[in-house]
Formats: sequence, structure tokens, C-alpha cells
Amino acid sequence: MRIVGLSAFHRDAAAVLLVDGVPVAAEREEWFTRQARDSGFPRRAARACLAAGGLDARAIDRVVFYEKPLLKFERVLWSQLAAFPRSARSFAETMFVWLGDRVWLKNRIASELEIPAQKVSFCEHQRSHAAAAFLPSPFEEAAILCADDFGEWATTSLAVGRGSQIELLAEQHFPHSLGLVASALAQFLGFEPGLDESKLEALAALGSPRFAREFDELVRAGEGGAFEVDMRRFRFLFDGTRLCDESLVELLGAARLLMASR
Repeated sequence: MRIVGLSAFHRDAAAVLLVDGVPVAAEREEWFTRQARDSGFPRRAARACLAAGGLDARAIDRVVFYEKPLLKFERVLWSQLAAFPRSARSFAETMFVWLGDRVWLKNRIASELEIPAQKVSFCEHQRSHAAAAFLPSPFEEAAILCADDFGEWATTSLAVGRGSQIELLAEQHFPHSLGLVASALAQFLGFEPGLDESKLEALAALGSPRFAREFDELVRAGEGGAFEVDMRRFRFLFDGTRLCDESLVELLGAARLLMASR
């Protein structure tokens, strides 16, 4: 079984070629475009993987994309409408991007790789993360926790892996996302969201919990491991550029320059 896996449109577009479950080649699109963290469609990366495996498009059995675009569009559209009129400025731009080619991604993949559309499949975003963690591991059975920013609807999920199967046990839905809270706070502190969250993780080891009470207000614990984000403090429900609301200043103090200048 020859499978090409693709990821795109959200940092570090990439492709991988698997033959009978064994990785043969993996490439990032930025290595060919020379654009750091290129998120565009990974056509060059995919073709390089095929070349490394000595294959052409006719030999591909399946191409799998790492999330379900129609399900994600449902969430994006709901978010924009739920936040109206605050989302009025971002609505047109968001719809332009999605109705341009994201919604029709199956046809684009088929066209770019010159394969029949029926060979294209989509996997839920959280399940892709779970598979990437569990399937290459040495464990026959394991609990799998994925804490992400966003994909389709799920932002955090708990699953169990057994053999080659992954069973979903519970999930938390957008906009309640620990990953997006981390991105928003990175921006609040003057870092680049989607890029510099790891810097906050490193700095956290040197800090003290003097904002513990404030964080209890930002993210409230619920039953069974669920949580709820105080969306009055954030804008990522509808705005992918400025993630924090001005009211966050009332809770945490003045924002750093990067956020203030946007």
C-alpha cells in the first residue's frame, strides 16, 4: 500500500510517503520554496517524496489530508456568524479564502498530484495527531491526550490506542482551546502567535505562579476534565490576527508592544 500524507495551510506544509506502513520519505515545502514555515499547498514536497520512492502518481494507492476541510469550514462559518457584528471586518476575507479553494480541496489535491479524486481521503485533525503519537510508538496499548489549538471542532481530545486502532473517548470543542489561549498570551507578551509559544513554555520554568488566580478566571475547570475559556477576554473566535481582547489588560496589566501595535 503506497500512501502519501499531506498537511497544509497552518504552518509548515509537508508531505510524507509510506509504503506498506514504512516511512520512505518526508519533506517540508519550505525546503523548496525557501519561505520559512511555508503553509501553502505542498506540491513540491509531495513530488519530492514520490521521486525519493521511485514512484509516479499512477503508483499512489491513497492520498490522505490531515483534516476534514468541509467540517472545518462548518466551524469557521459558525464562528464568524456567532461573533457578528464583531466579525464583520474578518468575514469577507475568511470567506474569500475558504470559498476560493479550501472547500474544494479534494479536487485540488487530485489536480496537483494528477490522481483520480476517489483516491483522496481526509482524516480528522485530532485523530491525525493521535495516530502520529501512538502508531510509531513501541506500545501496543496507550492513553492518548492531544491538546491542540484548533482543527475542525475538537481542540483537545482523549483517546485510547490498541494495536492499530484508535478509539476516541472524549473531546473539547472550539472555541475552548488551551492552544489558542497559549497563542493569545504569546501575542499579549510581544511574541509571534503560532511561532513563539515554545518560548513561553521555556520561560514558565523560571517563573512563579503569581497570576494563578487570574488564570483560574481565564480557563475554568469543568467536570470530567473539561474546561471553559472566558471568551470575553479573547478574540480568536472570529479574528485570526488579533487574538486578545482589550479587556485582558484589565486582568493581566498592559500588553507588550507587538499586540499594542496591531
